[in-house]
Amino acid sequence: MPTITIEVSDEYLSTLETVFGKDLTVGFANAAFQEWISWLDSSRRFMSITELETERIHTIYNQFLTNSIPSTESIGQIFKLPLGRSRYVVRNLQYKYPEFFRQRRIELIIQALKNAKWSGNNCTIEINVGCRELFDQTVRELRANEEITSEPQGKLVSDRVRYELGNGHYETLRKEFERIIKKEESHG
Repeated sequence: MPTITIEVSDEYLSTLETVFGKDLTVGFANAAFQEWISWLDSSRRFMSITELETERIHTIYNQFLTNSIPSTESIGQIFKLPLGRSRYVVRNLQYKYPEFFRQRRIELIIQALKNAKWSGNNCTIEINVGCRELFDQTVRELRANEEITSEPQGKLVSDRVRYELGNGHYETLRKEFERIIKKEESHG
């Protein structure tokens, strides 16, 4: 495979490294180059700046920011967009890629369950605040089906939600989210 070298200013390189880290700058440059090539060969042309911006942000979250969910706050911080524009981009992403948001939330919840901090028979997990609705909905469904006897309540801690889980909660939730992700992957 041929290699292409590009030169960028120190300022651009510093921005890339600040946002993505040194390890991801080559991947980002590759994604940007592929976008330009698809434009040049007419395989992909966007109808508006909004469509282009939304697609770029989706690509960045899908390929580089794999441990986070696009939110108004994160998009505003990373891409230096005003609050209203960030909200608009998030709504566009949710409309265009609902399965992306759902799968990312499930993956982050499973990761939080794997990283649980145990103390005796109880554990603490912290999930991304963007995952709270899905987590709480799943807990309510499990309670309604009598698979768990109580509903753990989350406490907001900065941009995370902390849950105290008993062993019964933990095992039931872990199995349920693993079942959900397998189901999602088989339909994708």
